[in-house]
Amino acid sequence: MQILDLLWNLAHLPHVSREMVELALDAHSSILIESYSTKEGERRTYIGKCVEDIRKGVWVVPGFKQLHRFAKGFYKTNYGQKDQHQIAELQRQYDLLRQTCASLTKCHSKALKECEVKGESLGGETLVDGKYSHRECVDIHLKFMAFLLQDGALYVPTKRAFDIWDTLIANPNACDMDRKLAFKWFDVGMGDMELETQTQLFQTRVLKVDPLKLDQAGYQCLRNFFETINLAERKLRKVSSAYHSIIVETPDLTGIDYLWMAALEVRDIKIADELIGNILQISYQGLSPKLKKDVGSLHQRFFDECFKRLDNLQLPTEGEEPVVVTTPSKTGPSTSIMDINLKLQSVERLLLLLERYITVAEENYHFLRHYPPHGACFLGHPITLSISPDQHKSEFKLECHANESILSVRRRIAQTLGVGQEQVQMGISERWLEATDNNRLIHQLKFKEHQNIIVKTNLYARGNETTEGTSQRQSLGQEQEKSLPGVILSRQKAVFDRLEDLCQMSSSSIIFRVRSLLMLIPTDPRPVENMEIFTHTTPQGASEDPQSPASPHTVLRDYFDPAKTTPTRLLYSLEILSSRLIPAGDREVDEGQPQLFRRNFLECGGLKSVINVLQRNALPSDVDLTVRQDCYAIALALARFLLCNQATLSPAQRVPYRQLSLPVSSQSGEGSTGGTSGRRDTGSSEGGAEPMLAETTGDRPKVTKVMSSEDEVARLTIETMSVDDFATMLAYLVRVCWSAAAGQLHLASISDSQPPSPALHHRGNRDTTPTSLTERVAGQEGEGGGAGRSAQLRAGICLKQETDSVSSKNAAIAREALELLVTCLKLRSHLLNMFYTLPHTEDFVIDILLGSPHLQIRLSVVEQLLQLCSVNIAPPPSLSSDSMPVKRAKTSQVESPRHFFVHLLLKRPQSLWDTRLEPKKHGQLVEWERCSEYFEFRAQLLQNLYALDIDSLSVDVHAMLKEELRWLSVSATPATTSYPQWQTLLAGHLRLTLALFTSTNINKQEFGHDLALQLVATFLFPASKMILDSVEPTGIVSVSPHCSQPPSRISAYCLLIELCRGCYDNLVGVAKQLVKLHHHDNPQFAKEWEFQPPVVGRSPCGYVGLKNAGATCYMNSVLQQLYMTKPAREVILSAPESDAEGESILPEVQSVFGHMLESKLQFYAPDNFWKTFKLWGQPVNVREQQDAYDFFCNLTDQIDEHLKKLGLPKVFEEIFGGAYLDQKICRDCEHTYDRQESFLSVSLPVKSRSLQESLKEHVKGEMLEGENAYLCEKCQEKRDTLKRMCFKTLPPVMVVHLKRFDYDWEANRAIKFDDFFEFPWMLDMEPYTAQGIQARDKEEPPLPPQMYDLVGIVVHSGQASAGHYYSFIKEKSYLGSQLDPTIIPEEPEIEEEDSAHLQPSAPPTSGRWLRFNDTKVEQFMMSNAALEAECFGGSYKAKPSDSHSTTPEMRVRYWNAYLLFYEAVNSIKKLSLPRRVSGDSPNPTSPLRPHGGEDKLQQLQSPCRRWCRREKRGISLTTRCQLPSSTR
Repeated sequence: MQILDLLWNLAHLPHVSREMVELALDAHSSILIESYSTKEGERRTYIGKCVEDIRKGVWVVPGFKQLHRFAKGFYKTNYGQKDQHQIAELQRQYDLLRQTCASLTKCHSKALKECEVKGESLGGETLVDGKYSHRECVDIHLKFMAFLLQDGALYVPTKRAFDIWDTLIANPNACDMDRKLAFKWFDVGMGDMELETQTQLFQTRVLKVDPLKLDQAGYQCLRNFFETINLAERKLRKVSSAYHSIIVETPDLTGIDYLWMAALEVRDIKIADELIGNILQISYQGLSPKLKKDVGSLHQRFFDECFKRLDNLQLPTEGEEPVVVTTPSKTGPSTSIMDINLKLQSVERLLLLLERYITVAEENYHFLRHYPPHGACFLGHPITLSISPDQHKSEFKLECHANESILSVRRRIAQTLGVGQEQVQMGISERWLEATDNNRLIHQLKFKEHQNIIVKTNLYARGNETTEGTSQRQSLGQEQEKSLPGVILSRQKAVFDRLEDLCQMSSSSIIFRVRSLLMLIPTDPRPVENMEIFTHTTPQGASEDPQSPASPHTVLRDYFDPAKTTPTRLLYSLEILSSRLIPAGDREVDEGQPQLFRRNFLECGGLKSVINVLQRNALPSDVDLTVRQDCYAIALALARFLLCNQATLSPAQRVPYRQLSLPVSSQSGEGSTGGTSGRRDTGSSEGGAEPMLAETTGDRPKVTKVMSSEDEVARLTIETMSVDDFATMLAYLVRVCWSAAAGQLHLASISDSQPPSPALHHRGNRDTTPTSLTERVAGQEGEGGGAGRSAQLRAGICLKQETDSVSSKNAAIAREALELLVTCLKLRSHLLNMFYTLPHTEDFVIDILLGSPHLQIRLSVVEQLLQLCSVNIAPPPSLSSDSMPVKRAKTSQVESPRHFFVHLLLKRPQSLWDTRLEPKKHGQLVEWERCSEYFEFRAQLLQNLYALDIDSLSVDVHAMLKEELRWLSVSATPATTSYPQWQTLLAGHLRLTLALFTSTNINKQEFGHDLALQLVATFLFPASKMILDSVEPTGIVSVSPHCSQPPSRISAYCLLIELCRGCYDNLVGVAKQLVKLHHHDNPQFAKEWEFQPPVVGRSPCGYVGLKNAGATCYMNSVLQQLYMTKPAREVILSAPESDAEGESILPEVQSVFGHMLESKLQFYAPDNFWKTFKLWGQPVNVREQQDAYDFFCNLTDQIDEHLKKLGLPKVFEEIFGGAYLDQKICRDCEHTYDRQESFLSVSLPVKSRSLQESLKEHVKGEMLEGENAYLCEKCQEKRDTLKRMCFKTLPPVMVVHLKRFDYDWEANRAIKFDDFFEFPWMLDMEPYTAQGIQARDKEEPPLPPQMYDLVGIVVHSGQASAGHYYSFIKEKSYLGSQLDPTIIPEEPEIEEEDSAHLQPSAPPTSGRWLRFNDTKVEQFMMSNAALEAECFGGSYKAKPSDSHSTTPEMRVRYWNAYLLFYEAVNSIKKLSLPRRVSGDSPNPTSPLRPHGGEDKLQQLQSPCRRWCRREKRGISLTTRCQLPSSTR
């Protein structure tokens, strides 16, 4: 008794630490519970003391913990179960429920006062009494009350439930942690309340919670209460259905209004999405059959409810700017700003509810739509689908548009395959498209460009129905269609006006929701009926229909005049117009009706109305970006169709510029600057009197004359346009194209007050031009144009944009605007001078050709400008002055486009001809990177020039060629050739040089003989030239060819071919040079039948592979993993030379690492390593497969032993080494025995399906009991003991060995487990450490996470007896994509606090992944799907071989991960590895400085060269020369 009092008093001392209090209470409770000498009275005495301390509020948290222990430990039956009667007796004696609630309220008030004194806000970590946090205080109260209710079979009184709710949830001063714990408690403990208590609590408390304060726990509590109460009232009914577990019996559900309010106002998007799903469930999906009898009324009630709630929101008026508040107020939306934001959010949620309701209700309707949704009526943006039929058919491409239905796609596939529509089964990813998907559109399924569609043909499917059966089904479907929610909503009065009003609230999210909703319902009938006037209009403009209320001009003004309508309504009208001109969908349309509509629309001036959408002031500068993009895209597509009778082409249908050709010479005649030369015909239009329009048929452009009456109307429309209107239209198209190409589409609406760039409008000597676009951009930066959103269109704006700054939508708009611009110029070629003299025309051409960050835009510029250059200049048409008032006298002398563009490009950016050693500005690198299309266009213009062409173009070909030869001779230096961008620049210059050599007045022998030899010896094969000249370099020298990348090499080869074409001397010289370089016998290798000299350079990703000697892939995969481990590589390369090199493997590993770091070749053959390495003390057979894990263990052990002999630390023990803690914990006496064991890797089985589960089983341990009980050394008695192995010390890099191999002793063969086993990107090892397990055993808060990042994977592909190893390795930021792979920047440190925010479910963005597969090293896009497909194993659904089968075949992935490398994110262990910088003395005892800013891996180049010289390999040329890329 004295011991108990001593421990009790010790725990009550105010200055005793928390740890001492816990130890004292543990011992106190153990004696009271376990000791046989303790009497029942003593136990009850201490229970009373605990209750008294809790009542006084002086010892609350320890008192509840001790009381909880007593209650659990005292009252047990003989079978270890709780004695409910005893716990109920305690409740009657001490009224514990009331005491607990009162204590909770008192402690919460005390915590609030403490925070008020300190000036802090209440939080979970707030200390209440200096020892225990507020979270622990609330948690122990709730846990103890839950124990009393559950173990004592008690019900919580209504008053106590209200007290807890009012203290932790309804209390305005409660923190988020209070509400979260309370919500969870009520959710779990709902069964401990009587029905009356539940009902009162739900109606008076739950439904009064502010939705802004709902979190995930609050939502679960709300949902549980909602279902429980309504089930009790029999308004809901549970069923065992596969789709819905609850059926709604009556729509008048208790709490439904609050469910709506919470869905609209809750902040958490995930909770809002679930609440919306619940509303849809109880509003339509989960209704009983009797409630679905009248679906029309059902849909109408839902719409009325939505619009009633929309009307109840007092929305901001037009022009009132809502402000988004990112920091929420504790008291909710108390200010007007918060109120506006909340209302905008509610509007957006209501629109989302309508959208999802229509989608859900219409998903089972699969008949042909007579009232199609608006989105299915007009053409969307082009998209190409990749169709993959069964194995008997080849894949093909299908050109579609985003608004095409799945039914239409299915029908077109069936026609291509020659089968019935019902026999085609389509699938995406792992889901087959059903008949219910037929009416869904491509964009609704979120198909991407080149989306892969799996197609199977079922020959036994039901054939086509009879005509009578089909008509009956369609008639039935038409009746059902009238009851669809989208059709009902579209017939609502003023619904379209209300939606349009919502778009004026200056909220992009609301505009998006309104647009999405409009796509799902049929088109507004009012504009459709008004536009019918263009079907009945006479040529004079009057309607033939006497009942038509409007004139054509009124319709054009009301619907297409930007000044008379809003941007969103304008966009909607353009979409309706597109549906009339270019009908989409499956509706039957009279073939002549769209052409009649087009003709009348053109005659009434419709083209001008469409073009005016592109004008500067048509759309406000702050209009929503998506609205602007869609308006421009549809307007351009409509204008193209009106002029060319041609819809927008998909990217696959566009003609590559390399298939286009220029006219041989300029056309001579009046008004032209060129002459005729009698060259071959290139397909340009003859005569030039009638314009030629390009129509794409098949893969090549077909040029046809404008013959049809509709096309004649289009031609006359553009030709009769006034000169001023035509110039204005050109200016519109230029601005839209330029701003879209720069990714700054808003600039199309901003005024341009900047004068034309003097650099581009000066037509004098090109040497007076500023050095580059970069300098012009730099000179304009001070005028307001930043690197982000520029103020206006100006020269070089495209150049300033990042590579990914132009979206695919903007790129499509730029291409479409440029095509329309060229089409208009081709139709009125006699007005080309107007285009030349537009402000900033030259800036525009150069900027989009050279500076646009989007490749497809630059390619389109070349294609379109070449088409423009192929047009012959036509004389002005003979029209009256009334029809076309010509105000410019210079239109009679028109400069040909080819002449204009040639002289424009002669004033080139000087940086492209700069011979300086390296670029000084980032902008120059950007120009180099994007210059390929610029040079291609220039080369096309100068290709195959005859004397007459040279005279007409006024160019000096000899001077240009000499300048190119001078640049090629002096520009290539080691400082420039290392830049990948320079390789693009070099390829462009070589392409231009080739074009100049095609001129007739160029002597190839005079100008090209020396160049041809230089190309062979310097640009392509310099190392072979060095070998031929028998030059012995000192050390390792760079013999990389000037052309080291495929584009430049291809250009060099093409130039060589052109130099030899028609010139016998050049052909002989090149042939002799190639024979000397590559066909010179070397007797040294005459007997090596498999000799293949490595002549390919490093992979594009910058790394060197390792040769496979036959079965050494297990070596390569591990060596590559070790090399990419930075500390190991540094220490191994820094180790001093050893006298006994033949006895250690370390020198050979140094040689391997040195070549992987310094070699310029694709791979290295480690011959000496194969001969020196011994596995288990025996030499290895390079043609016999071994285990990669065994090799890893042996190699690391041998290297560490050698380093130990040199007096150096064991590098791999420092990097991979950790420590286990072998624990034996006795249950009865609680004695613990610990023993540490070191490890270099963690071996885990793969039967647990995941790495976390396997680690959990690894540290779980086993219970030693019965005969296997452990003999406690202190008690000298056998005790039930928990024996487990957990992690004591974690390594900096953890190697995980997955035990996929075993031996079947019965079958006498090795086996492999290909089971599915997943592992995360980020692994938290804290739950598996000794400290983490101990914290959970004591129910303490978890410790800070100890995160590991996945950095390497060794994969085994094959069976146990045979297979192949390769590696996936994550390149760190210090091994980023560098121009010189030997220059490695520092690795950034990651703060410990940042590691807690890393998500293990998604791949981290820092660093790229590489695949090391023996000699081949390539970049790999490692995503979640790729990681599962490449490394997890298991089974997958393969394409079935049987075309009659409808179920994919299941196959086993025999390739799966074998070794995992995880690197610590936070600093778990600091490495103290020695480092030796090149030039230092190899004293192993002197400590070296840590990795610093100037201490990079290039300092290890000297040791690398030393090992290369020792082997006489690399580029030493003494025994066998290993050469860079393609140098032999």
